[in-house]
Amino acid sequence: MASGLLLLAALGAVYAFGTSITAVRTAGPEAVVAESWRLFGLLVFAGIFLLLAVRPRLYPGIWELAIFHKAVTATYLFAFASDAPDATGTAIADGVLAVVIIVAYLLVRADRNWEGFRDRQPTEEKSVR
Repeated sequence: MASGLLLLAALGAVYAFGTSITAVRTAGPEAVVAESWRLFGLLVFAGIFLLLAVRPRLYPGIWELAIFHKAVTATYLFAFASDAPDATGTAIADGVLAVVIIVAYLLVRADRNWEGFRDRQPTEEKSVR
């Protein structure tokens, strides 16, 4: 179920990427950097969601960063930028996405990822020759 939710999130990010291409093409000089950043960030998130869907226990920290990004973006847009164009829609989408990621996180018990990560870390440097 968690993988399905994350695959859906990845598809949503790819869809948002596709619909954002026009925004970059039509952006004025004052907005082209921000629109480009957003455009390629959508692809990065699609990749992150895909990696988490395929190997949910391999990436400690990535879950938490994705949750943080989506939750803080939604909170900020609702609290401080709700009058900006597209802010409410983006805030709702990111808020829903934060909840979806949290549900997937809980379903796969991703909090345990850190245990495996710590176990894989070398405890002591090997002697240098």
